[in-house]
Amino acid sequence: MKISKKVMYASMVILVLLIFYLGVNRWVEHLIEKKLNDLSNDKLKIEYKEIDVQLIKTSVTLDAILINRNEEIILNLEKFSLSGISLSKLFFNNKIEASDVLISKPRLKIRKRKEDSVAVENKSAESKFSIFIENVLVENGNLNFTKNNNKNDEFLSIDNFALKIKGLSISDQTILQKIPFAFVSHSSSLMDISIKIDEFHTLSIPLLKSSNEKIKWFDFSIVPSVSKEEFSKIIDKEQDYIKLFGNHLLIDSPEFLAKDNKPIFKANAIQLDSIYFNIYRDKRLPDDLSIKPMYSEMLREIRVGFSIDTTIIERSMLKYEEQPDSERNAGILEFGNLKARISKISNVENTSKVKAKFSAMYMNQAPIELDWSFDIMDTSNHFAMKGSIKKIKDESMNSFLVPVADIRADGEIDELYYNFMGNGVRATGAMQMRYDTFKVKEASDSSKSITKILTSVASLIISDKENEGFIKEDAIEVTRDQTKSFWNYFWLCIKNGIVKIIL
Repeated sequence: MKISKKVMYASMVILVLLIFYLGVNRWVEHLIEKKLNDLSNDKLKIEYKEIDVQLIKTSVTLDAILINRNEEIILNLEKFSLSGISLSKLFFNNKIEASDVLISKPRLKIRKRKEDSVAVENKSAESKFSIFIENVLVENGNLNFTKNNNKNDEFLSIDNFALKIKGLSISDQTILQKIPFAFVSHSSSLMDISIKIDEFHTLSIPLLKSSNEKIKWFDFSIVPSVSKEEFSKIIDKEQDYIKLFGNHLLIDSPEFLAKDNKPIFKANAIQLDSIYFNIYRDKRLPDDLSIKPMYSEMLREIRVGFSIDTTIIERSMLKYEEQPDSERNAGILEFGNLKARISKISNVENTSKVKAKFSAMYMNQAPIELDWSFDIMDTSNHFAMKGSIKKIKDESMNSFLVPVADIRADGEIDELYYNFMGNGVRATGAMQMRYDTFKVKEASDSSKSITKILTSVASLIISDKENEGFIKEDAIEVTRDQTKSFWNYFWLCIKNGIVKIIL
């Protein structure tokens, strides 16, 4: 009899505890449901299929979640699981602390409208709160970002991504910052990234891997959506038609910060390897007469802050094609085995000048070097550049001169050295050149009379100067056409120097 009473009492205690446990579970579920319902309104809708609370496991799981903010941000989650919750801190300290969060198959769609430019007041949070998650795992994610609320105007898409975060913290203080959270470490893998650069060009990254230590792109490319011929028919003035293919891009020690509510990106180094960059320009179209800023001004005015200690380019190639005002083939300039090393580039702090050193093989046969320096923070946009070109054969020059200027060079420039400095308006410098049996003549009988006169005079004067060793010119002056690019400015410096030397 005594045993049966003990069993009965024990059973009653277990039953009471079970009822209490189920009641508390249901009460917690009700609190979560109420909170989610309170958050829902005309502009924000939160729906879910099921909530499961397990107090013994200190876990909460929501299935089939839909969050829709005014059709601008739509998030679908197959599963959201929060486990290892500290109940004491939740109930007594208004803090959420948990060991793990699992977010399964998030599908995020963002549609940005033109008029969406709402200023956010930087005011204190109405109530203090703190969230800390030891481990966050996001798996099988997908992202689509469209502009102007147009479903077909896709700006960014990521077909699949996975993310791991350790030590994630969010509080009433961090939520007011440009980056509203902090974390100890992270690692991620993103596949099939597509970013629309402009109306005609898209950046594609098949694989991107990221961690605290580095970010690496694999086999990325920029490709146009139309052919050269179609491109020239669509645009109404000169514009670059580009193609780019890269083996990899490595960012060492990336860091994302915010200062004075301005996002800042920092890195020890950026390395680009095996880049092929092709630029095509159709000169039959009207000029773009907008003012082109100098590189120092462009970098200074970018809204995002950045500071990169070293940029390295290796084993790369640059090809420039220019279709002249004629039916001839495009003129071609190629720079193979392109290498570059650029010192600290920063628009957030006063540092020493940017110093860039380039080397390449012009048309696969003539070594070319360029040293270029400028100060990003200098509003006068002062720059200096010096370099050399050696052993330039006539066929290398003619691949560009014949189609573009209907001029043909015969002979070879043995050595050419240049040194220029200037600002956004004017440049001065010096040049010296050594050549042997170098002549210039019209390429075809259809040449314009002015071209014939110039080439005849040039050939005569060059012939008189043959075998004189180095010819030096110290008083070269160039006025920049501010509707043209910096590289057009650079070319004018070289061209004016050669003209003064040979004429």
